[in-house]
Amino acid sequence: MQDGGITARSGYLMRYIRLVVKHRSSLDTILRHGHSDDLLTVEGMNSTCRLVLGLIADMDTALEKQSKLLSSKELQCLVLMNNTHYVLQEIKQSDVRLIVGSRWIGKRQYCIKEYMKGYLTAAWGPVTNLLTAKSLSPSKRLRTNVLSFLSAGPTPLQNFTWSFNETCNTQMCWKVPCPVLREELRVKIMEFVTPVYHAHLESLKQSGRGTAADFKLGLKSKINELFEG
Repeated sequence: MQDGGITARSGYLMRYIRLVVKHRSSLDTILRHGHSDDLLTVEGMNSTCRLVLGLIADMDTALEKQSKLLSSKELQCLVLMNNTHYVLQEIKQSDVRLIVGSRWIGKRQYCIKEYMKGYLTAAWGPVTNLLTAKSLSPSKRLRTNVLSFLSAGPTPLQNFTWSFNETCNTQMCWKVPCPVLREELRVKIMEFVTPVYHAHLESLKQSGRGTAADFKLGLKSKINELFEG
């Protein structure tokens, strides 16, 4: 799980669940043996349906527990996003979708979006926060600039650049196996980071058109290297 990819448990259980559904007629007969009809149905579901939904719920619980053992919140979110997306795609491409229903599928799609938002906030929020300090009055800004010059400390933009590169380097070996999801996540990072950078240039009253364009090109090039594993 340290690369954020699909766990072996998810792959194994989905193969098992597809096999259960494939032989549901025979399994229903086996599970029905020795029980009355009243015990076989709960809210219109037969024994196999309850078994499948129970297995998926258990898989979710195990994945949630596993993810909490990881070192960072952003990696936790990436693992949950990847595995939830994998399970959803496997279900949509098999007869299991007939058991879970469209409402369940819709909830899963929502969960994936939430995991992606959680990843962006945890991974890139600290990076953009370096450029979003509270605005100062002109006199305080002048005093701060003078002190920064005298102390020769790094500027917010330098800190931002360092933090951005450090975050990319940390995540360079992380993985998003699905090409469509991988590209979507890269676009979301761009949308999360770029406006903050542009706003910072405007707050400095700099003509940053060329600088912003160069940065966006470099940023996109760096982000496009992420999540290949």
